Amino acid sequence: ISWLKIALVNSSFFIQKLGKRNEKVNSDDLEQALALTRDERTSEEDHKILEGIVKFGKTESSEIMTPRVEVEAVDNEMTLKEVLEFILEAGYSRMPVYENQPDNVIGILYIKDLLAHTEDKDFEWQSVVRKPFFVPENKKINDLLQDFRKMKMHMAIVVDEYGGASGIVTLEDVLEEIVGDITDEFDENEVIFTKLDEDTFVFEGRTSINDFCKVLEVSNDTFDDDRGEAETLGGLLTEKAGRILKNNEFVKMENFKFIVESSDKRRVKTIKVIKGNE
Repeated sequence: ISWLKIALVNSSFFIQKLGKRNEKVNSDDLEQALALTRDERTSEEDHKILEGIVKFGKTESSEIMTPRVEVEAVDNEMTLKEVLEFILEAGYSRMPVYENQPDNVIGILYIKDLLAHTEDKDFEWQSVVRKPFFVPENKKINDLLQDFRKMKMHMAIVVDEYGGASGIVTLEDVLEEIVGDITDEFDENEVIFTKLDEDTFVFEGRTSINDFCKVLEVSNDTFDDDRGEAETLGGLLTEKAGRILKNNEFVKMENFKFIVESSDKRRVKTIKVIKGNE
């Protein structure tokens, strides 16, 4: 394990070193140092991490956020039973809560806050919803990291110029800007899909577009003309169709036919993919 891995995987070290506002070393200094490190003593992986450090102070929140269309959010009108079922299926430890429409986020629900009340049918779960932390789309992620550290928060709601939610960004998103390549080493085998035959596959809607391209052995930019802000396969279909597709509906892109096997009013859950666009 390289010295960069040891240092950067330790989030306390990472936050202390990169979350400070008054840095004596600017990005130009780092870029010069980066050029000097490209020799046989520096691995390609370490060099990529250094590149991440250089870009860190220049990156805006909107560049790394999960777009609203991809966000799993809780409707404030849901019953406790509906919320519990929803979060169990979604599998996240914290989720945005919206009122009336998804871009009107009113809070963050921490799943741990519900644990003591799961058997209380009369419990008003809205009472434990926490105040949201809003940030503008152009907020630099080094400043955001500092805010996360000071406020001891892990999620921010990214808002557009009109105050509507355009997406979410988490502490993990920020950290992955540098250690993402390390994380990917462990995530590589977590792509869940079923191969029915040589040309037919079934994927989860939450599969990333990049992972899908890797499995199907096509270039990562294959769907760039259609994906918009989508990061997942389900989001790609939603972008292409302009709405959330229902069961058995399909779209064709490039050399693939995408058939929705399972969906609900919030997202596409499973997708059958057929190679060959006849």
